Amino acid sequence: MKRAVPVLAISTFVIVVSANAVTIHVPADQPTIQAGINAAVNGDTVLVAPGTYIGDQNRDIDFLGKRIALISESGASATTIDCDGSAISPHRAFYLHSGEDSTALIQGFTITNAYDTAAAVYGAAAGVKLSGCVISGNSCSGVRRVQMDANWLVLENCTISGNTGDGVYVTRYFAIRNSEISHNTGRGVWAEQPALQSSVTYSVFAGNTLAGMAGWSFSGYMAEVQNCTFVGNYDGLACLLDLPAASEAAFPPEVRNSIFAFNRHYGYASGGYVQPVVKCSNDYGNGYRDWTLNPNDTLGKISANPLFCDTATGDFRLMDASPCAPAHNTCSVLIGALNVGCLCCPDSTGDINLSGVVDLSDLSALISYMTGSGYVLPCIGAGNVNAVGIIDLSDLSALISYLTGGGYILPHCP
Repeated sequence: MKRAVPVLAISTFVIVVSANAVTIHVPADQPTIQAGINAAVNGDTVLVAPGTYIGDQNRDIDFLGKRIALISESGASATTIDCDGSAISPHRAFYLHSGEDSTALIQGFTITNAYDTAAAVYGAAAGVKLSGCVISGNSCSGVRRVQMDANWLVLENCTISGNTGDGVYVTRYFAIRNSEISHNTGRGVWAEQPALQSSVTYSVFAGNTLAGMAGWSFSGYMAEVQNCTFVGNYDGLACLLDLPAASEAAFPPEVRNSIFAFNRHYGYASGGYVQPVVKCSNDYGNGYRDWTLNPNDTLGKISANPLFCDTATGDFRLMDASPCAPAHNTCSVLIGALNVGCLCCPDSTGDINLSGVVDLSDLSALISYMTGSGYVLPCIGAGNVNAVGIIDLSDLSALISYLTGGGYILPHCP
């Protein structure tokens, strides 16, 4: 590491021209992550070699108000900050409290084993950008940014999962994009008093014990939600928006192009004086009635099985025949966070109508399709009963054999 500082002498004055940004290597130049940050100035990069970083100076890390980039050389799969926290000896990974904003970057780390009253990454009157990080297995919330300042929390391409508490707890300004927030014991995201500019896009919220995302605001604002997938949470998306001034109702928040499916309570629900406008979204298979508690959900809404590639294993990409694929909805847009990723293929061939069981209604549907009586196969793979690649009379014969106990065994889709 070298820092060149050009100096220009004029008469008796010495003018220092801005220093060149440098890269500080950990552990080659500095032994610990905190030591690397201590040595950095605004604009520098602290580059961390692969490995597991544990112990003092590699946890409770303080950016000291600096606008620097802390980046792992090889990404989160190869670089871990192990906080090694416990009830007796609590520790977090990062504490940002000196006015940092989203120009402070943390990129490419796995953060685990924090034990803290707040979060593994905690910002107080400060912001940060987290990119390509995995924040998992912490005995506290994953990320928490509090106080009503104007600094931003930005999450990009992150996975925040399996934490005890909320995945993310945030106030005011935040942007979450291309991330997965799943299986946290609290809410996936709790947004308190979100600013009008805040947004959540192309992200998956799955299996959180409470809501996938929830929030409240007395300003009537809620983060814009676009192309997100909420599945298997208690509630998918829930918000309460109270409004001090009726004039602000002219700018209701929008929820669009999103999936709310198989949540245990509501898929989508809102209350208060302001109702978000919901566009081109799918609310299906939730514990309570779909499309309730919002009068503004009439623009391109659907309630149909989204046909995920494999819900059981958490593959929430879409089958090609999904009603959420652009070719199969009236809005002609992608609905949800993830695009088409697999051919339509139910658990076994023969489930012609995708009801989940193979019975006489499937036989009736296949006959209608083959005789040109108007039935449209929702999934070509299901009609290919003998899995030979084309749908013909041999498929009809195979299905009859299966239904009548004639010995035919339905194959899984190839």
